[in-house]
Amino acid sequence: MPADHISSLDIVWAYARLAYPLIPGLIDWLREHGRVAVQVFFVIAGFLSAKKLASSGISLVTEPIHAIKQRYGRLIIPYLAVTHTGNRIRRIDSSLDKP
Repeated sequence: MPADHISSLDIVWAYARLAYPLIPGLIDWLREHGRVAVQVFFVIAGFLSAKKLASSGISLVTEPIHAIKQRYGRLIIPYLAVTHTGNRIRRIDSSLDKP
């Protein structure tokens, strides 16, 4: 499994461990049905991306490299923030497990 997937799973696991005492029903539901939610998210995101990039069936993107850079710029900041937060939570969580 790639390192970024492991890091993402660590973030989810750390949040789930912290949230479980507060909302056990929701966490249990997500554990059972979370995979379906991810698939629904991908389908909806795909449709929305296609609508934005080719609303009339013809590509509106004249400079694909620029569009990729623009999208990367919008996504990298939140991704790095979540990854950093997750890593800090994981360190705190693992320090709590030690006697």
